[in-house]
Amino acid sequence: MNGFTIRRRDPLSSALYFGLGGIFLVGGIINFADIGWLTPLLEPFMVLLAVLSLYSARVPRSKIFLAMFLLLYILAGVVLAVVIRKANFLDFFQAYKSFWYLLLLIPISGARFLSESDIVRLNRFLLTLFLVIYSVKKFFLEIDRPIVLTENNFELLLVCMVFYLACLARDRIHIGEMLALGAIVFISGSRSSALCFAIVIAFLLVRGRLRRRDLLAIGGLVAAVIMGAILFQLRAGAGGVENIDRVRFFFVFTEAISDWHWWNYLVGEPRITALPQWACNQLSAYRGLFSYRNDGTCYSVILHSFNMRVIYDHGVIGLLFIVGAMWRMMDHVPSRVRLCFIVLLIANGLSVSAINSVYFALGLVLAVGRRVGADDEG
Repeated sequence: MNGFTIRRRDPLSSALYFGLGGIFLVGGIINFADIGWLTPLLEPFMVLLAVLSLYSARVPRSKIFLAMFLLLYILAGVVLAVVIRKANFLDFFQAYKSFWYLLLLIPISGARFLSESDIVRLNRFLLTLFLVIYSVKKFFLEIDRPIVLTENNFELLLVCMVFYLACLARDRIHIGEMLALGAIVFISGSRSSALCFAIVIAFLLVRGRLRRRDLLAIGGLVAAVIMGAILFQLRAGAGGVENIDRVRFFFVFTEAISDWHWWNYLVGEPRITALPQWACNQLSAYRGLFSYRNDGTCYSVILHSFNMRVIYDHGVIGLLFIVGAMWRMMDHVPSRVRLCFIVLLIANGLSVSAINSVYFALGLVLAVGRRVGADDEG
């Protein structure tokens, strides 16, 4: 049977398969006011998946040591930032989300609970749901940046990751689904999603010997690049590159770290340090991202870009650790798939939260929880 079939499943598979689909379906239907209030449900949903995976996970000793290090790093951050420096815990949590997600992923990575047919069905469901909702909001409700649950820079990264895994599961690029995803990305107006779409197509094309239908996918890759350039120009407007908010964030970031010593680039600011007050004043249009203390201060989250945020809070060593931990987490996944996810991390991190977002973390859940078949290597 097609669609969300009812059959005997283990609790972890059922929770992910029906839970994720249910949250997007319900949220997509009720969220025509662009509220996005179901997104917070994804945080406890991740915790639930980690708890359920403890019953079936086989975690090697090296990952247990990794989990211990992550836990110690988070607890040390709580002591330094919250207990000693009196930072608001929610501000701390924003800066440490990526390490929290990595900790939750360790037991999940030890369980193989998703079949390849599960990934394919979930991909078809998400593509259909997003295409319908985005089209209705864009062309009938005239919403410029349509969403299902939250800002499309976040949620479309997950859709791209699921599409990539579904193509690997079938060992071919489904042209119809590729066109659907391309249409969704174009309707969204998201530049970062266009970049991630192009990256996914590129990695699918280098998975092995090119086949006849892959020639159409090459056209899709060219179209993705052109689409990204069009969206870049449209979003830049008459003000040029300087009018792009991410460019403004970058200038604020470089000025804020202009007096750093060499060791600051390695380990970042003390845990956790607010941006200079002049930077907060310049970015006052994003007051919704100011500190939870409501005292006019702001932290690196206001810079949006994961790459800038992680360097400011944890340094280059922190970024390299996150990349290395992701690579280790997917040790049973083919190297090119791991590399694709690392590239997606950096690419999405140019604009928004990457692994500091629950949507990217859920994409990793699907990657590490998938039962990899022998044909995936080839």
